[in-house]
Amino acid sequence: MPKYSLTTKDSAYLTIEIGGKDYNIPLAKKLKVKEIRKLKDALKLPEDEQLDFIIDFLGKYLGAELVDDLTMEDLTEVFQFWIQANNEADGLKLGELSASPNS
Repeated sequence: MPKYSLTTKDSAYLTIEIGGKDYNIPLAKKLKVKEIRKLKDALKLPEDEQLDFIIDFLGKYLGAELVDDLTMEDLTEVFQFWIQANNEADGLKLGELSASPNS
């Protein structure tokens, strides 16, 4: 099960520990505008396409191979941590994105 935390030295990143290694995922306020547009567009997609977006998004920062080895439960949890970290950091409110086609 992944562990997460906001980095204390820079609240613009979510630090996720997976397999004893730390990975940094930038929060929305550190993403380029084109990535924010993709996030906004993903909100309009059917849930299965949202899932494809989430896999690609996390793969960019965690590595596609690592994401492929996560369980669906872990993938959902990591993305929910990222959404929660954005909300805590007063970033974009992204709670509408689903990380699971069954949610």
